[in-house]
Amino acid sequence: LSAVKPGEADTIIIAGIGGEVISGIIKNCEWIKSTGITLILQPTTSPEVLRKTLINSGFDIITETPLLENGKIYSIMLARFCGGVSPYQEHFYYIGKVPKTEHGIIYIKKQLKRISDYVNAYENIETKQKEYMLFKNIYLEIEKTLTEKP
Repeated sequence: LSAVKPGEADTIIIAGIGGEVISGIIKNCEWIKSTGITLILQPTTSPEVLRKTLINSGFDIITETPLLENGKIYSIMLARFCGGVSPYQEHFYYIGKVPKTEHGIIYIKKQLKRISDYVNAYENIETKQKEYMLFKNIYLEIEKTLTEKP
């Protein structure tokens, strides 16, 4: 975005790269932190990092749409700068505002599996009990969202 000047675009699409990279682009471009800018984002990895960056940078995630493409599930985020959003509970950053549609449930279950892998990896490591408890709680909260009615 360094080649784009303020006022030259009102919608920015960043897709097909990791959440960490998209986060870096957002952090390094001050002019997109404007109420007139819409972001359409599709991270291929680490969506939790991107969601946290958006919220901490004053963006609101308006909607998320799960997309199943070539057997892989992604979330497409629509975000706008609003100046400040209250932080969410930690599990939000893993599942965001993905609706509980057919593809949404696939997405949420994929995230649940990732968290389960972390829980299992940390469970018996004495020096990782803080991380174990964090991910165990995130797992339980995400699992609860699957059983709650919309």
